[in-house]
Amino acid sequence: MRADYDGTDRIASAAAEFDWTWTAGDIQRFCDVLGWRIAKADSSAATLVTNISVEHPEAFAYFDSEHGTGLEDSDRAITWIWIAVMDDGEIGEPGLISFLDNRFREFGERLSMILGEPTSGRGWDSEVGWPNFVWETPGVVIELTEDVETVSVSLHDPVWFRASEARRATDTVIDGDDVEPAQLETHVRPGEWGDFERALAAVLFRMSAGNILMFATPGRRHIQFNMARFGLRCAAASDSPGSETELLCSASMGAPFAEYKAMAEHASSVLQDELSVGRSVALIPRPSELRVLAWSYRHDRRIPYLGDLCIA
Repeated sequence: MRADYDGTDRIASAAAEFDWTWTAGDIQRFCDVLGWRIAKADSSAATLVTNISVEHPEAFAYFDSEHGTGLEDSDRAITWIWIAVMDDGEIGEPGLISFLDNRFREFGERLSMILGEPTSGRGWDSEVGWPNFVWETPGVVIELTEDVETVSVSLHDPVWFRASEARRATDTVIDGDDVEPAQLETHVRPGEWGDFERALAAVLFRMSAGNILMFATPGRRHIQFNMARFGLRCAAASDSPGSETELLCSASMGAPFAEYKAMAEHASSVLQDELSVGRSVALIPRPSELRVLAWSYRHDRRIPYLGDLCIA
């Protein structure tokens, strides 16, 4: 697994000196500074090709909402830029977390030589969440983060970053009586599909990096939500050997609640269709037929409180 320390140093130096306006016009200007290029853009993000020496040299610049048509409006607000500075590991691989811990610490030491001591963050030996270091400046917040599969650098609009952190502090369950064990297997609480969707949206909104939530059907199909890297991904797969995983939908980290609600509704529709296969029309599928598995890849992480979603 490659880690580009020199390339990360260049990103940090350029970001600290850049004249940020946090509008779409910044994307091309920042690419020009570092020799990157814009590969494509849609309503939610611009995909950038970087010159970082990793397997997938890419970055994503996220717009403030899904309204609009990408880069056509140069005044459109952007909120943050996620940058790959290290190869991805194989999730769950033995020894991966220890390896990432060491790389994260090395990245942090080098960036501190450029940016000074971090202004905040959980550090490399965090016991309450994925390690991160944060350097706040008037123009940009530079964040180094280790998560379930890699180490990355993010550049944030300071205003958006502070609002996002404030929301996360109140909406993410980390400690206390409302925390489930590190691993859990149960069933969805009896109820209607609308109840399931509302409860699932609330859980997705609170998921932290490294949290995994899976819904398995009796037919050996399952849907899995994985909060990792720059956001939440939802995929469908089968337990059958050789089956392919299908990405259903995704949402960026810090997305509005409406996006998580839409993900819950989409997953609900897919699960209902799967439960209906091979049965008569009269036999209506119920959410309570779903088996739920929830876990984390870090021993020091706890899954979010599952509220009204599951049987206690």
